[in-house]
Amino acid sequence: MRFDAVIFDFFGTLVYNRPWGDEMNAAVAEALNVPVDGFLREWAKTAHARTTGAYPSVGDNIEQVCRTLGVAITPAQVERAVAIRLDYTRRNIVSKEGAMELVRRVRAMGLKIGLLSNCTPEVPVIWREMPFCPLFDDAVFSCDVGMAKPKQEIFELACRRLGTAAQCCVYAADNVDGELDVALTCGLYPVRLLPSEGEVPPKGADRWQGLYVDELGGLLDHLPY
Repeated sequence: MRFDAVIFDFFGTLVYNRPWGDEMNAAVAEALNVPVDGFLREWAKTAHARTTGAYPSVGDNIEQVCRTLGVAITPAQVERAVAIRLDYTRRNIVSKEGAMELVRRVRAMGLKIGLLSNCTPEVPVIWREMPFCPLFDDAVFSCDVGMAKPKQEIFELACRRLGTAAQCCVYAADNVDGELDVALTCGLYPVRLLPSEGEVPPKGADRWQGLYVDELGGLLDHLPY
């Protein structure tokens, strides 16, 4: 098959997917002087809303959780908490070995390159700072577009923004929430990237029965030369 675009997942695909969220949110709770257990519990309840842009900002989300807990906080505390989340996120987003080289090679083939990520608002900020960013033709972040994978419409949006038909597009991901099956339904050519050393496979990822590669460079075997 001939393709004219590749869309990459972010976490677990281009960057390592390793647990650090609870550590970050515990630090946020301490900065806000709220009970850590309560904050983690209520913060988890707002995960989907946060990922799909339901809050105007992370600060608004923090304030809402604190109201639920019945804790008064100051604007300075909110600012500090937001800064902690941004700093943690920046330090823990680490490109996978070979990721930059692969993206450059895909671009050298003349293919369009897109990103499709479920994420919170810190990630688009950090993305713009990364060496990856100028190499991509487009990036779709769930928190910006109001929907998340595995919703079919977000795959359709990613293809549309690249100006490519789904049938001409490879989708590379670690298969969180069965995203590869949905990508296949949309007409894309899905390829699963197996976890790197130290990464835990997403829940249900092993149910994917289609193509897979055990390292990023293996994706080149599925692209035109």
